Amino acid sequence: MSMSDNKLILELSNYISLEDLGSEYDFRAFNGNRFWKKDNSMYNKYFYDLYHDHKCKELKISQKKLEEIVISDFFDLLTNSDHNHILEDEIKNIPIAQVHVLLPIYNIQITIEKVKIGDYNLIQFQKLGDYIRNNGFILPEIYINDFSNDVYFYDIPFAEITVDARDNEFALETAKQKLQLFICFINYCLFSNIRGTEVASNYTNTGNRDRHYMVSSTSFSSSMSANHIGVKRPDVSDFYDYIVDDKNGYSRLIEIIQKDVLDNELEKRISNAINWIGLSIAEKNNAIALTQSTLAVECLLQSQISGEPISKSIVASISETVAFLLGDSFDSRKDWEKRFKYIYGLRSKVAHGKSNDISPYQVLEAIGIAKSVVTQILTNPEIKSAKTIQMINNYIEKMRYTYL
Repeated sequence: MSMSDNKLILELSNYISLEDLGSEYDFRAFNGNRFWKKDNSMYNKYFYDLYHDHKCKELKISQKKLEEIVISDFFDLLTNSDHNHILEDEIKNIPIAQVHVLLPIYNIQITIEKVKIGDYNLIQFQKLGDYIRNNGFILPEIYINDFSNDVYFYDIPFAEITVDARDNEFALETAKQKLQLFICFINYCLFSNIRGTEVASNYTNTGNRDRHYMVSSTSFSSSMSANHIGVKRPDVSDFYDYIVDDKNGYSRLIEIIQKDVLDNELEKRISNAINWIGLSIAEKNNAIALTQSTLAVECLLQSQISGEPISKSIVASISETVAFLLGDSFDSRKDWEKRFKYIYGLRSKVAHGKSNDISPYQVLEAIGIAKSVVTQILTNPEIKSAKTIQMINNYIEKMRYTYL
Protein backbone atom coordinates (compact mmCIF):
# COMPACT_ATOMS: atom_id res chain seq x y z
CA MET A 1 0.00 0.00 0.00
CA SER A 2 1.09 3.57 -0.56
CA MET A 3 2.22 6.02 2.11
CA SER A 4 -1.25 7.54 1.90
CA ASP A 5 -4.30 5.68 0.65
CA ASN A 6 -6.57 8.75 0.47
CA LYS A 7 -6.95 8.55 -3.32
CA LEU A 8 -7.71 4.84 -3.15
CA ILE A 9 -10.37 5.43 -0.51
CA LEU A 10 -11.96 8.32 -2.40
CA GLU A 11 -12.36 6.01 -5.43
CA LEU A 12 -15.31 4.62 -3.49
CA SER A 13 -17.26 7.64 -4.72
CA ASN A 14 -17.37 5.94 -8.14
CA TYR A 15 -19.55 3.22 -6.64
CA ILE A 16 -21.73 5.01 -4.08
CA SER A 17 -23.91 8.10 -3.96
CA LEU A 18 -24.78 10.30 -1.01
CA GLU A 19 -27.92 11.41 -2.86
CA ASP A 20 -31.09 9.31 -2.69
CA LEU A 21 -31.13 7.15 -5.82
CA GLY A 22 -34.50 5.61 -5.09
CA SER A 23 -35.83 2.42 -3.59
CA GLU A 24 -34.49 0.19 -6.38
CA TYR A 25 -30.91 0.92 -5.26
CA ASP A 26 -29.24 -0.71 -2.27
CA PHE A 27 -29.32 1.62 0.73
CA ARG A 28 -26.76 1.49 3.55
CA ALA A 29 -26.41 3.33 6.86
CA PHE A 30 -23.03 3.42 8.57
CA ASN A 31 -22.19 5.29 11.78
CA GLY A 32 -24.88 7.86 11.12
CA ASN A 33 -23.92 8.28 7.44
CA ARG A 34 -26.19 7.18 4.61
CA PHE A 35 -25.31 6.17 1.09
CA TRP A 36 -26.69 4.28 -1.88
CA LYS A 37 -24.77 1.78 -4.01
CA LYS A 38 -24.78 2.87 -7.66
CA ASP A 39 -24.02 -0.64 -8.86
CA ASN A 40 -24.01 -3.45 -6.31
CA SER A 41 -21.75 -5.78 -8.32
CA MET A 42 -19.16 -3.06 -9.02
CA TYR A 43 -19.26 -1.99 -5.37
CA ASN A 44 -18.54 -5.58 -4.28
CA LYS A 45 -15.79 -5.92 -6.90
CA TYR A 46 -14.11 -2.75 -5.61
CA PHE A 47 -13.76 -4.26 -2.12
CA TYR A 48 -12.90 -7.72 -3.46
CA ASP A 49 -10.03 -6.29 -5.53
CA LEU A 50 -8.91 -4.04 -2.69
CA TYR A 51 -8.86 -6.98 -0.27
CA HIS A 52 -7.00 -9.39 -2.53
CA ASP A 53 -4.66 -6.96 -4.31
CA HIS A 54 -3.30 -5.79 -0.98
CA LYS A 55 -3.17 -9.29 0.54
CA CYS A 56 -5.36 -8.34 3.47
CA LYS A 57 -5.93 -12.00 4.28
CA GLU A 58 -2.31 -12.18 5.41
CA LEU A 59 -3.12 -9.38 7.87
CA LYS A 60 -5.82 -11.65 9.38
CA ILE A 61 -8.72 -9.37 8.65
CA SER A 62 -11.98 -10.05 6.81
CA GLN A 63 -13.21 -8.24 3.74
CA LYS A 64 -16.22 -7.11 5.77
CA LYS A 65 -13.96 -5.42 8.35
CA LEU A 66 -11.88 -3.81 5.61
CA GLU A 67 -15.10 -2.46 4.11
CA GLU A 68 -16.03 -0.88 7.47
CA ILE A 69 -12.60 0.79 7.72
CA VAL A 70 -12.69 2.19 4.19
CA ILE A 71 -16.24 3.51 4.51
CA SER A 72 -15.36 5.19 7.81
CA ASP A 73 -12.23 6.71 6.23
CA PHE A 74 -14.24 7.84 3.20
CA PHE A 75 -16.64 9.92 5.28
CA ASP A 76 -13.77 11.21 7.39
CA LEU A 77 -11.99 12.45 4.25
CA LEU A 78 -15.11 14.29 3.12
CA THR A 79 -14.85 16.51 6.22
CA ASN A 80 -11.09 16.40 6.79
CA SER A 81 -9.21 16.09 3.50
CA ASP A 82 -5.86 16.81 5.16
CA HIS A 83 -5.91 13.59 7.17
CA ASN A 84 -3.67 10.91 5.66
CA HIS A 85 -5.09 7.41 5.91
CA ILE A 86 -2.73 4.46 5.61
CA LEU A 87 -4.89 1.36 5.47
CA GLU A 88 -2.20 -1.13 6.39
CA ASP A 89 -1.34 0.83 9.53
CA GLU A 90 -5.01 1.12 10.45
CA ILE A 91 -5.42 -2.63 10.08
CA LYS A 92 -2.29 -3.40 12.09
CA ASN A 93 -3.58 -1.17 14.91
CA ILE A 94 -6.44 -3.64 15.40
CA PRO A 95 -5.18 -6.20 17.93
CA ILE A 96 -4.98 -9.87 16.99
CA ALA A 97 -7.00 -12.14 19.23
CA GLN A 98 -7.06 -15.92 19.53
CA VAL A 99 -10.60 -16.90 18.59
CA HIS A 100 -11.96 -20.38 19.36
CA VAL A 101 -14.56 -21.25 16.75
CA LEU A 102 -16.88 -24.17 17.54
CA LEU A 103 -18.51 -25.72 14.48
CA PRO A 104 -20.67 -28.86 14.19
CA ILE A 105 -19.74 -31.91 12.13
CA TYR A 106 -23.10 -33.48 11.38
CA ASN A 107 -22.41 -36.95 10.06
CA ILE A 108 -20.01 -38.31 12.66
CA GLN A 109 -20.34 -38.79 16.40
CA ILE A 110 -18.17 -39.30 19.47
CA THR A 111 -19.25 -41.27 22.52
CA ILE A 112 -16.63 -39.85 24.87
CA GLU A 113 -16.37 -36.27 26.11
CA LYS A 114 -13.53 -35.17 23.83
CA VAL A 115 -11.33 -36.53 21.05
CA LYS A 116 -8.13 -34.72 20.06
CA ILE A 117 -6.79 -35.17 16.52
CA GLY A 118 -3.76 -33.01 15.88
CA ASP A 119 -4.65 -29.47 16.94
CA TYR A 120 -8.37 -30.14 16.59
CA ASN A 121 -10.58 -30.92 19.57
CA LEU A 122 -13.87 -32.71 18.90
CA ILE A 123 -16.24 -32.12 21.83
CA GLN A 124 -19.58 -33.71 22.60
CA PHE A 125 -22.40 -31.20 22.24
CA GLN A 126 -23.66 -31.77 25.80
CA LYS A 127 -20.17 -31.08 27.16
CA LEU A 128 -19.66 -27.78 25.33
CA GLY A 129 -20.89 -25.73 28.29
CA ASP A 130 -18.43 -27.35 30.69
CA TYR A 131 -15.64 -27.05 28.11
CA ILE A 132 -16.29 -23.32 27.62
CA ARG A 133 -16.43 -22.68 31.37
CA ASN A 134 -13.31 -24.72 32.12
CA ASN A 135 -11.29 -22.87 29.48
CA GLY A 136 -12.47 -19.41 30.53
CA PHE A 137 -14.03 -18.56 27.16
CA ILE A 138 -16.56 -15.75 27.08
CA LEU A 139 -20.13 -16.83 26.32
CA PRO A 140 -23.35 -15.71 28.05
CA GLU A 141 -24.76 -18.33 30.40
CA ILE A 142 -28.08 -18.34 28.54
CA TYR A 143 -26.32 -19.84 25.51
CA ILE A 144 -24.37 -22.33 27.59
CA ASN A 145 -27.65 -23.65 29.04
CA ASP A 146 -28.89 -24.39 25.52
CA PHE A 147 -26.21 -27.07 25.11
CA SER A 148 -28.03 -29.46 27.42
CA ASN A 149 -31.52 -28.72 26.12
CA ASP A 150 -31.28 -29.14 22.34
CA VAL A 151 -31.72 -32.88 21.72
CA TYR A 152 -31.30 -32.30 18.00
CA PHE A 153 -27.54 -31.96 18.47
CA TYR A 154 -27.22 -34.50 21.26
CA ASP A 155 -24.73 -36.80 19.51
CA ILE A 156 -23.17 -34.34 17.07
CA PRO A 157 -19.57 -33.32 17.91
CA PHE A 158 -18.39 -29.75 17.62
CA ALA A 159 -14.89 -29.10 16.33
CA GLU A 160 -12.89 -26.44 18.15
CA ILE A 161 -10.78 -24.57 15.62
CA THR A 162 -8.46 -21.89 16.97
CA VAL A 163 -7.78 -18.93 14.68
CA ASP A 164 -5.65 -15.82 15.18
CA ALA A 165 -7.77 -12.98 13.82
CA ARG A 166 -8.35 -9.25 14.01
CA ASP A 167 -12.12 -9.70 13.73
CA ASN A 168 -14.61 -12.51 14.28
CA GLU A 169 -15.75 -12.57 10.65
CA PHE A 170 -12.23 -13.50 9.55
CA ALA A 171 -12.05 -16.14 12.29
CA LEU A 172 -15.33 -17.72 11.16
CA GLU A 173 -14.38 -17.71 7.46
CA THR A 174 -10.99 -19.25 8.20
CA ALA A 175 -12.42 -21.82 10.60
CA LYS A 176 -15.01 -22.96 8.03
CA GLN A 177 -12.26 -23.47 5.45
CA LYS A 178 -10.17 -25.43 7.92
CA LEU A 179 -13.17 -27.49 8.98
CA GLN A 180 -13.94 -28.45 5.39
CA LEU A 181 -10.39 -29.70 4.88
CA PHE A 182 -10.46 -31.50 8.25
CA ILE A 183 -13.70 -33.27 7.33
CA CYS A 184 -12.20 -34.24 3.98
CA PHE A 185 -9.29 -35.71 5.96
CA ILE A 186 -11.72 -37.70 8.14
CA ASN A 187 -13.51 -38.90 5.00
CA TYR A 188 -10.17 -39.90 3.51
CA CYS A 189 -9.15 -41.86 6.62
CA LEU A 190 -12.44 -43.69 7.11
CA PHE A 191 -13.12 -44.51 3.48
CA SER A 192 -12.41 -48.00 2.22
CA ASN A 193 -13.19 -49.73 -1.07
CA ILE A 194 -15.04 -52.43 0.88
CA ARG A 195 -17.30 -50.20 2.97
CA GLY A 196 -17.54 -47.52 0.32
CA THR A 197 -19.15 -44.20 1.12
CA GLU A 198 -21.35 -45.28 4.01
CA VAL A 199 -18.78 -43.88 6.44
CA ALA A 200 -18.56 -40.50 4.72
CA SER A 201 -18.95 -37.45 6.93
CA ASN A 202 -20.17 -34.16 5.60
CA TYR A 203 -19.91 -30.53 6.68
CA THR A 204 -23.53 -29.85 5.72
CA ASN A 205 -26.56 -31.01 7.63
CA THR A 206 -27.65 -34.01 5.58
CA GLY A 207 -29.37 -37.18 6.72
CA ASN A 208 -30.37 -35.87 10.13
CA ARG A 209 -33.25 -33.46 9.72
CA ASP A 210 -34.73 -33.72 6.26
CA ARG A 211 -37.61 -32.07 4.49
CA HIS A 212 -39.00 -31.80 0.99
CA TYR A 213 -41.86 -30.12 -0.86
CA MET A 214 -43.62 -31.26 -4.02
CA VAL A 215 -45.88 -28.90 -5.93
CA SER A 216 -47.81 -29.03 -9.21
CA SER A 217 -50.78 -27.28 -10.71
CA THR A 218 -53.10 -29.66 -8.87
CA SER A 219 -51.44 -30.71 -5.64
CA PHE A 220 -49.07 -29.89 -2.81
CA SER A 221 -47.38 -32.20 -0.31
CA SER A 222 -44.53 -31.91 2.17
CA SER A 223 -42.55 -34.15 4.45
CA MET A 224 -40.19 -33.59 7.35
CA SER A 225 -38.11 -36.11 9.26
CA ALA A 226 -36.27 -35.31 12.48
CA ASN A 227 -35.57 -38.80 13.81
CA HIS A 228 -31.90 -38.54 14.77
CA ILE A 229 -31.94 -42.04 16.27
CA GLY A 230 -32.17 -43.60 12.80
CA VAL A 231 -29.09 -41.82 11.44
CA LYS A 232 -25.98 -43.96 11.11
CA ARG A 233 -22.84 -42.03 11.97
CA PRO A 234 -19.36 -43.48 12.42
CA ASP A 235 -17.99 -42.93 15.91
CA VAL A 236 -14.63 -41.21 15.50
CA SER A 237 -13.50 -42.35 18.94
CA ASP A 238 -13.76 -45.95 17.67
CA PHE A 239 -11.39 -45.12 14.80
CA TYR A 240 -9.05 -42.87 16.79
CA ASP A 241 -6.00 -45.16 16.86
CA TYR A 242 -6.41 -45.80 13.14
CA ILE A 243 -6.63 -42.10 12.28
CA VAL A 244 -3.51 -41.04 14.22
CA ASP A 245 -1.44 -44.04 13.05
CA ASP A 246 1.32 -43.17 10.58
CA LYS A 247 1.28 -46.56 8.86
CA ASN A 248 -0.77 -45.02 6.06
CA GLY A 249 0.66 -41.52 6.46
CA TYR A 250 -2.34 -40.17 8.36
CA SER A 251 -0.35 -38.45 11.10
CA ARG A 252 1.64 -36.65 8.40
CA LEU A 253 -1.62 -35.62 6.74
CA ILE A 254 -3.01 -34.05 9.89
CA GLU A 255 0.21 -32.03 10.21
CA ILE A 256 -0.30 -30.72 6.69
CA ILE A 257 -3.99 -29.82 6.87
CA GLN A 258 -3.73 -27.89 10.14
CA LYS A 259 -0.95 -25.58 8.89
CA ASP A 260 -1.84 -21.98 8.14
CA VAL A 261 1.03 -21.79 5.63
CA LEU A 262 2.18 -24.89 3.79
CA ASP A 263 5.93 -25.41 3.56
CA ASN A 264 6.42 -26.51 -0.03
CA GLU A 265 4.85 -27.33 -3.38
CA LEU A 266 4.14 -30.98 -2.62
CA GLU A 267 2.36 -30.18 0.65
CA LYS A 268 0.07 -27.84 -1.31
CA ARG A 269 -0.60 -30.58 -3.85
CA ILE A 270 -1.34 -33.12 -1.12
CA SER A 271 -3.69 -30.69 0.68
CA ASN A 272 -5.61 -30.04 -2.55
CA ALA A 273 -5.79 -33.76 -3.29
CA ILE A 274 -7.19 -34.56 0.17
CA ASN A 275 -9.82 -31.87 -0.31
CA TRP A 276 -10.92 -33.34 -3.66
CA ILE A 277 -10.92 -36.92 -2.37
CA GLY A 278 -12.89 -35.94 0.74
CA LEU A 279 -15.47 -34.09 -1.34
CA SER A 280 -15.69 -37.05 -3.72
CA ILE A 281 -16.40 -39.46 -0.86
CA ALA A 282 -19.23 -37.28 0.45
CA GLU A 283 -20.67 -36.52 -3.00
CA LYS A 284 -23.94 -38.27 -3.87
CA ASN A 285 -23.78 -37.59 -7.63
CA ASN A 286 -21.59 -40.33 -9.15
CA ALA A 287 -20.45 -38.28 -12.14
CA ILE A 288 -19.31 -35.39 -9.94
CA ALA A 289 -17.68 -37.75 -7.44
CA LEU A 290 -15.65 -39.49 -10.16
CA THR A 291 -14.56 -36.13 -11.59
CA GLN A 292 -13.47 -34.92 -8.14
CA SER A 293 -11.43 -38.03 -7.37
CA THR A 294 -9.71 -37.83 -10.77
CA LEU A 295 -8.92 -34.17 -10.13
CA ALA A 296 -7.17 -35.28 -6.95
CA VAL A 297 -4.69 -37.33 -8.99
CA GLU A 298 -4.19 -34.43 -11.40
CA CYS A 299 -3.53 -32.05 -8.49
CA LEU A 300 -0.85 -34.41 -7.24
CA LEU A 301 0.91 -35.48 -10.41
CA GLN A 302 0.38 -33.13 -13.34
CA SER A 303 3.37 -30.97 -14.11
CA GLN A 304 2.37 -29.10 -17.27
CA ILE A 305 2.52 -25.33 -17.43
CA SER A 306 -0.33 -23.68 -15.54
CA GLY A 307 -3.27 -22.85 -17.78
CA GLU A 308 -2.53 -25.44 -20.44
CA PRO A 309 -5.30 -27.95 -21.20
CA ILE A 310 -4.88 -31.58 -20.22
CA SER A 311 -3.56 -33.17 -23.42
CA LYS A 312 -3.31 -36.85 -24.34
CA SER A 313 0.44 -36.76 -23.63
CA ILE A 314 -0.25 -35.38 -20.14
CA VAL A 315 -2.78 -38.16 -19.48
CA ALA A 316 -0.19 -40.69 -20.64
CA SER A 317 2.41 -39.11 -18.35
CA ILE A 318 0.12 -39.17 -15.31
CA SER A 319 -0.94 -42.76 -16.08
CA GLU A 320 2.70 -43.81 -16.26
CA THR A 321 3.48 -42.10 -12.95
CA VAL A 322 0.51 -43.84 -11.32
CA ALA A 323 1.76 -47.15 -12.71
CA PHE A 324 5.29 -46.73 -11.34
CA LEU A 325 4.07 -45.48 -7.96
CA LEU A 326 1.57 -48.28 -7.39
CA GLY A 327 2.93 -51.23 -9.39
CA ASP A 328 5.82 -53.48 -8.37
CA SER A 329 6.17 -55.54 -11.57
CA PHE A 330 5.68 -55.18 -15.31
CA ASP A 331 2.24 -56.77 -15.23
CA SER A 332 0.99 -54.81 -12.23
CA ARG A 333 2.23 -51.53 -13.69
CA LYS A 334 0.46 -52.18 -16.98
CA ASP A 335 -2.66 -53.00 -14.98
CA TRP A 336 -2.51 -49.76 -12.93
CA GLU A 337 -1.90 -47.75 -16.10
CA LYS A 338 -4.89 -49.37 -17.80
CA ARG A 339 -7.14 -48.80 -14.76
CA PHE A 340 -6.29 -45.11 -14.47
CA LYS A 341 -6.71 -44.49 -18.21
CA TYR A 342 -10.11 -46.15 -18.03
CA ILE A 343 -11.20 -43.94 -15.14
CA TYR A 344 -9.80 -40.86 -16.86
CA GLY A 345 -11.70 -41.79 -20.01
CA LEU A 346 -14.92 -41.82 -17.98
CA ARG A 347 -14.01 -38.44 -16.50
CA SER A 348 -13.49 -37.03 -20.02
CA LYS A 349 -16.92 -38.27 -21.13
CA VAL A 350 -18.48 -36.53 -18.13
CA ALA A 351 -16.52 -33.32 -18.71
CA HIS A 352 -17.49 -33.16 -22.39
CA GLY A 353 -21.14 -33.96 -21.78
CA LYS A 354 -21.03 -37.30 -23.58
CA SER A 355 -22.21 -39.36 -20.60
CA ASN A 356 -23.17 -39.02 -16.95
CA ASP A 357 -23.86 -42.72 -16.55
CA ILE A 358 -21.30 -43.49 -13.83
CA SER A 359 -21.77 -46.43 -11.48
CA PRO A 360 -20.91 -46.38 -7.75
CA TYR A 361 -18.34 -49.10 -8.43
CA GLN A 362 -16.52 -46.85 -10.89
CA VAL A 363 -16.52 -44.10 -8.26
CA LEU A 364 -15.07 -46.50 -5.68
CA GLU A 365 -12.36 -47.46 -8.17
CA ALA A 366 -11.49 -43.80 -8.84
CA ILE A 367 -11.35 -42.91 -5.15
CA GLY A 368 -9.29 -46.01 -4.43
CA ILE A 369 -6.68 -45.07 -7.05
CA ALA A 370 -6.47 -41.48 -5.78
CA LYS A 371 -6.10 -42.59 -2.18
CA SER A 372 -3.45 -45.18 -3.12
CA VAL A 373 -1.38 -42.51 -4.88
CA VAL A 374 -1.51 -40.21 -1.84
CA THR A 375 -0.59 -43.09 0.48
CA GLN A 376 2.38 -44.05 -1.68
CA ILE A 377 3.72 -40.50 -1.73
CA LEU A 378 3.36 -40.23 2.05
CA THR A 379 4.88 -43.61 2.94
CA ASN A 380 7.38 -44.62 0.22
CA PRO A 381 10.84 -44.18 1.84
CA GLU A 382 12.27 -42.98 -1.49
CA ILE A 383 9.88 -40.06 -1.92
CA LYS A 384 8.08 -39.31 1.37
CA SER A 385 10.47 -36.42 2.06
CA ALA A 386 10.03 -34.95 -1.45
CA LYS A 387 9.13 -31.27 -1.59
CA THR A 388 8.32 -30.82 -5.29
CA ILE A 389 6.63 -32.75 -8.09
CA GLN A 390 9.96 -32.68 -9.91
CA MET A 391 11.47 -34.80 -7.14
CA ILE A 392 8.69 -37.34 -7.70
CA ASN A 393 9.32 -37.24 -11.45
CA ASN A 394 13.05 -37.78 -10.87
CA TYR A 395 12.22 -40.89 -8.84
CA ILE A 396 9.97 -42.20 -11.62
CA GLU A 397 12.66 -41.43 -14.21
CA LYS A 398 15.20 -43.39 -12.21
CA MET A 399 12.87 -46.36 -11.96
CA ARG A 400 12.09 -46.26 -15.67
CA TYR A 401 15.71 -46.45 -16.72
CA THR A 402 16.83 -48.91 -14.06
CA TYR A 403 17.05 -52.56 -15.03
CA LEU A 404 15.54 -54.75 -12.34
